Amino acid sequence: MDIQEILQGIEIFQGLSRSEIDSVAQVCQERSYRQGELVFSQGSTGDELYVVKSGRVAIELGGRGHSPATVIHVVEPNQVFGELALIDKDRRAAGAKAMSDCEIVILPREDLHRVFEANHHIGHVVMHNIATVVASRLRKANLELVAIQSWK
Repeated sequence: MDIQEILQGIEIFQGLSRSEIDSVAQVCQERSYRQGELVFSQGSTGDELYVVKSGRVAIELGGRGHSPATVIHVVEPNQVFGELALIDKDRRAAGAKAMSDCEIVILPREDLHRVFEANHHIGHVVMHNIATVVASRLRKANLELVAIQSWK
């Protein structure tokens, strides 16, 4: 499967035309990770969005010192992670580690922002879609907090 096909199936790129997808694909890089290899660490500076092409990636919290990290999410093929790096330059709230051998498509923030500057429609659509994903996750987290509070 080529990068354009992968991007067309990704939620944050929905609403882009084929030529707009091609513009995004031009700034993509592909990288392989071995099982257990760190994609990025918690607290590192976020400057890339990742799309899993094959394999699985664990999003982890903690794991400092002698305590093991807690897996909070597993990213499957054709899913993204690290999308908050497109919004701000804050440090990563969690780490990412390959659960199996992986092929990952990487979109560097600065390159993608140049695409957004060249075609504002692409930037608008992608940022709107990221906002929708983040809002959905926030609502889910709020519901989970309410459920936890009700058990106290």
